[in-house]
Formats: sequence, structure tokens, C-alpha cells
Amino acid sequence: MPFDGFMTGFLCTELNEVLMNAKISKVYQPSAYHILFEIYAPDYGTMKLRISADSLHSHVSFTNLVEENPLSPSPFCMLLRKHISGGKIKSIAQNAHDRILTFKIEQADEIGDMRIRYLICELTGKNANIILTDESFLIIDSIKKVDSSKSSVRQILPKYTYQMPPSDKLNPCIMQKSEFENAVRSVGLEIKDTIVRVIDGASNAYSQYILSHTDMNSKNWMTSLFNNIKKSLIRPEQYIVFKKNSIYMDLYFFNLYDQDHTVHICAYSNMLDLCTAFYDNILIQTNLKQKINLVRSTLTPLIKRADHKLDKINKELSASEKNETYNIFGQLLLTYSYDIKNGISAYDAVNIFSQDNGTVRIPLDKNLTVFENAEKYFKKYKKLKNAVSHLQAQAKETENESSFLTDQLYYALQSTTIDDIDEVLELLKSQGYIKQLSTKQRQTTSMPHHFISSDGFDIYVGKNDKQNEYLTHKFAKKQDIWLHTKIIAGSHVIIKTNTKQVPKNTIIEAAHLSAFFSKARNGQNVPVDYTTISYVRKIRNAPPGKVTYTNYSTIYITPDEALIKSLKTN
Repeated sequence: MPFDGFMTGFLCTELNEVLMNAKISKVYQPSAYHILFEIYAPDYGTMKLRISADSLHSHVSFTNLVEENPLSPSPFCMLLRKHISGGKIKSIAQNAHDRILTFKIEQADEIGDMRIRYLICELTGKNANIILTDESFLIIDSIKKVDSSKSSVRQILPKYTYQMPPSDKLNPCIMQKSEFENAVRSVGLEIKDTIVRVIDGASNAYSQYILSHTDMNSKNWMTSLFNNIKKSLIRPEQYIVFKKNSIYMDLYFFNLYDQDHTVHICAYSNMLDLCTAFYDNILIQTNLKQKINLVRSTLTPLIKRADHKLDKINKELSASEKNETYNIFGQLLLTYSYDIKNGISAYDAVNIFSQDNGTVRIPLDKNLTVFENAEKYFKKYKKLKNAVSHLQAQAKETENESSFLTDQLYYALQSTTIDDIDEVLELLKSQGYIKQLSTKQRQTTSMPHHFISSDGFDIYVGKNDKQNEYLTHKFAKKQDIWLHTKIIAGSHVIIKTNTKQVPKNTIIEAAHLSAFFSKARNGQNVPVDYTTISYVRKIRNAPPGKVTYTNYSTIYITPDEALIKSLKTN
């Protein structure tokens, strides 16, 4: 992540332009390392500013997201409310040329006297932190405590004086040419590494940028390099977000991926809009990934347990198949009771119940009469028969549970938005598989996939069982066509007929969608069943999305992703 000292400097300049004398109205802490401020700026109105000390994506940016807040604020959040809520931002400064921003905040204390507080935002990757100090930089508290066991160089604890991270690099804003030349010559590294080692706030991305703008073969390359570093302190005309496969990768003021044509570039005219777009999307991607991982980590062991249980039940069922043998033994003992003497350990009887009338040896208890031995076999038969009935019911129940959980895991892994995964989570919570953490529930508004066939028919594809339930039982009309992969977990697909005759080509295209949005996406000759909605029935007491259907036809499809993309409407 090339958010270096140069990018921090540009951000600092723009934050000052917007937030000078802005009032901090409210303070929230939606997650462990995120602080959210509601701020009123006279010329810009009410805005939300997020400061993050997350080790992967530490940042300061405005946000358009609606973030859920915990029911009880953390002690650090309460402390921030006490010391800076209602205060005005007097200035924002970049410490040296590092990735550190210091907010100077003026606030009235309990008796109305004005006091100064500093909120120091260290955007330094794994060591990122948010630190609150008084006017003399005595630490009041921080979002992360750093004691001597974590750092022997610098401790960040209440009542300690705040110290900048140690650095022997040159601040490009104030360095002299002679200092720069001496530092470059003394390092003894390749020039691309030398720039990172010598210049405070320089990243590998910056080194790539500055070298691409300097003729290193010229006689005065050192002077040119120094002058270009000074020029790079001037705010650039544009900033860039880099995306690949719709995933936000990086941001910078220079095209880092000009040789990679798979990377998409989005240009912004200012840092504030750039950071808002980039970090909002990073947060969405992170939340999505975390929720998918929650579903994966919860369901994977449950699926394994259900499959193990089903395997065990099937073994018990297999062992119980001999219950009919006990019934035959009992019947044969009664049939040949006239010929069986008491006190024998076995009797060889002609099996009149078999087609070949072969001989079968029946073990006997010497201490029991022939009738008591027969009764003993009948009891075993009855017990096993009842057990088989119970085991079959258990097997069906376990099979349904495994199928349901497998479906939900599939839908979770296919989720591309927060609303998609939230619908899966809501269903799992309603079924008791994931614990409800609070009574506050955000209503999700995720919409099914919408496609238009080459013949002009609307086709809808559910993203999860909640949407499958809605599409099949509420959205679709009786004459609409319903499709689903045979036996294979996947989405419900609806062709809206509007009482028109549906061409075969539209059914084939819908079948491609059904196969593509199923676990058989990468398969060949995938069987897809289709019928009208009037023949689709919800299974009583089954989870959402489970149906039975009749009067169907089957078509075999090898999913074509290019065809899918040509049908998509958005």
C-alpha cells in the first residue's frame, strides 16, 4: 500500500482547507481500531471523518458509509468524547514528513476555559495508532497501548510524553542539496533503494515515480534528482485508484501499473475524494471478507459433523439389514418346532422362504426351549425394525441439514456485496446456526441478478435462499418458468413470460444461468430441470428455498461465461 509521506502531505493540505475551525459534534467507535467523527464545517456542512489504526489499511478519510456502532462505547471512545467532543479543529499538521497527522483541537473544559488537545494519527501500517495528548503532549490515552515488552525504543502509555518515531532520514521539505548528496553517497545501495532509505516518507512507489522522471544517465543526475524531489512536493493535478477485477488494490498520484493492462485506473482531482472512494470500498471489501469467513468457519465444521453423522447412520442401517434374518429364524423355528430337540446349540433348517430352499443354520440357546428361542429372535427383529425406522428418519433429517448448510456456504462464497452476505447471515441466525449478537438488525435490500434474454424476456436469478424463496413463491406468476440444476445446489431461476410463448433459445439461455449460478459452474453437461411455477411446491417445515416440483423437462448445459456476461443488464 503506497500511502507514503508524500500522499500524507497532500492529504494534510486538503484536510486543513476543509476542516479549519470545523466543530466535532459526535464521536463513535464502530470497531476496535476505527474512530468516526461527525463534524460540522461552516462551508461544507456536516461530514463524517473516519480515522483508522488498522494495521493493513490505516488512514484518515471522509466516509459515505453507514456504520453500525456497538451498544456500549469503548473506554477510549468515552475518553475522546470527554476531551474533544464539541471542540474545534484549529489545525492539522504532518509530523516531519512521515505518515503522521496531528489534529490540534480547542475545547472548553468543565468550567468553560479553553484547552488544547492533540489527536495524533500514526498511519504507519502494523504500528498504526491513534493517540490523545494534552497541550504539553502528555499522553492521555491511545487506541493501542505500547509498553516496553512491545517496544524498547518508544512506549505509548498514559502519562508518558509523546515522542515521534525515531528517524535518521531527511525531510524533503527542508533538506539542503549538500545534505542530500552526502546521504546518497554514504548509503551504498542501488539508487531505487537509496531514495527510500534517505528520504523521509518515500516509498517504493515514490522511488519508482521519481526515477521515471529523472534522467539518471545525465552528468548532473544528482542535481536533477534533488530538484525533482523538491518539485514532487507540489500537489499533483490528479490522483489515481487502481482496481483489478473490481477489487480496489492501490492508490497513488502516479500510474504504478502502466505496463499491466488488466489494472483499471480511476482518476480523482483531489485527495479527499480519492481517499473516500478508496477506503470506503476497502472497508466494504474487508467487511464482506470477514462475514464470508464467519460463515465459512461456522458452517465447515457443522457440515463435516453432519456428513460424519450421516456416514455413521448409514453404517448402522447397513448393519440393521439383517433384521429380516431374525424374523426368518423365528418363523423357521416355529415351523420345525416338532423336530427340534431341547438342549441343542444349532439347528439346520430348510429355508422355505428362499427361492432355492437352501439350508440355513439357526444358532440356539441351549437353556431355552424352541419356542423361547423363536420369541427371542422375534424380539430382535422387532427391535431392529424400529431402529431402522428411527435411523431412516435420522438419516433424512441429517441429509437435509447437510444440504441446507452446504447451500448456505455456497451462497456465502458467491456473495459480492454486504447485502448479499447479510441475507445469508440472517437466514443462518433465524435457523439458530449463528448467534444473534444484538437486537438491532439492519434490513438488507439486496436484489436478485437480472438478465434479459436475446429474445427480450426478463430472467431473474436468486443470490441466496432468501431471494430464492422470494422469487419462486412471491415474485413469480403461475405461468412463469422456473429452472434449477438437478440435485445440485444452486440458484432458483425465473423467466417472466408475461403470458407469452417462451422461445427455446430463451430457455437455453436461462439454463446457462442456472448452471452457472450453481456448484456445477465449472462442469460440463450439467442437468437443468425446468417447469412452470404452478408445478413448484414449497416443502412443508423445510428451510427457505427448499421446493419439490413435477411435470418438468431436463436440458443438459455446459455453462458459457461469455454468454452470461452478454445477458447481464447491470
